[in-house]
Amino acid sequence: MSRYLSATGLEEFLPLYQVRRRWSDRVKVVDVPLFDGYVFCRFDDTQMVPVLSAPGVVHVVSFDGAPAPIPEAEIEAVRQLVKSKLPASPCPYLKEGALVRIRSGPMKGVEGRLIEIKNQYRLRLSVHMLQRSVEVEIDPESVEALT
Repeated sequence: MSRYLSATGLEEFLPLYQVRRRWSDRVKVVDVPLFDGYVFCRFDDTQMVPVLSAPGVVHVVSFDGAPAPIPEAEIEAVRQLVKSKLPASPCPYLKEGALVRIRSGPMKGVEGRLIEIKNQYRLRLSVHMLQRSVEVEIDPESVEALT
């Protein structure tokens, strides 16, 4: 999809990161998309048809029927991160105060509120009847947001 967009003259950006994948006979480092399922593309309204015609494109992220542009500063920050070659990987998009569930580990299935203290994710579990809470440090990869 990314190559198709580029070949049609559109400016595309597919940020990748490296991950180790294990096969039965070997371990290999492969490039995978940093934002799974998304390719960034600069285009105007007249170029919507070529974008939607690209193999694998399901739709363009839109609000109220109009393409939703991503601020240039955010795209540039991602470009700079990729260019830096610093180790980076996706993690859940979680906000302070979000209700979350732990997906893996010894506390799998436990729900609570996520808080952040000094750049460490912490889960706050509350017993409302007693009006008491406890906090535990968790790996952000092990939680999912509840809607």
